[in-house]
Amino acid sequence: MFKDIEALIFDFDGTLVDSLRLWYEVDVEFLALRGIRCPDDLQRDIEGMGLNDCAIYFKRRFGLNESQESMVSEWSEMVREKYFHLDWKEGSLDFLRLAQSYGYPMALATSNDHDLVHDVLSHKGILHCFSSISTSDQVGVAKPEPDVFLEASRQLGVEPERCLVFEDTLSGIEGAQRAGMRAVAVYDAHLGNWNEVSDQSDYHIHSYFQLIERLRGHHE
Repeated sequence: MFKDIEALIFDFDGTLVDSLRLWYEVDVEFLALRGIRCPDDLQRDIEGMGLNDCAIYFKRRFGLNESQESMVSEWSEMVREKYFHLDWKEGSLDFLRLAQSYGYPMALATSNDHDLVHDVLSHKGILHCFSSISTSDQVGVAKPEPDVFLEASRQLGVEPERCLVFEDTLSGIEGAQRAGMRAVAVYDAHLGNWNEVSDQSDYHIHSYFQLIERLRGHHE
């Protein structure tokens, strides 16, 4: 798995932090405040989108007259404090610290808000593990387009084929592979298509603890 790998790139939501349920609850509440029932296919449709793209989608699908900026601001306010109390995926913090100790440069490639992710990492004391944070909004297109992963590798100064990506969604796995990178699927109980995600990926795990001894063995 780690042969010829020089850098690691991580998605954030559902890959490092257990946040997908939170975003579903936010969508339900946001729409309920406007008298709209949250449709069953919403999470599937917005998978991989940045917040600005989500706002455009919501405006179009639900006929909302609010500005993109006000919607993004409202979502950010609804989730911000809750993010500091979320659980992290099993073994993720140990794996990040071990990878850093072996000198792997690491980056984030996320659909979330840059400042929110930065503040959560800082609060957790692991901001120093990451050389950069790239977002879908910054590159202007959502996953499964490869742009956010290519931007992350560019900022790391590592060729795409030397990067290993950790993702939990099908759009993320596809985007990483379209960027020429190998992809590790990270199990998330809130997604109902694990078989499809794991089949598409190059590797798949239920816990980062599965990788710790493997990484140590690679460096022995």
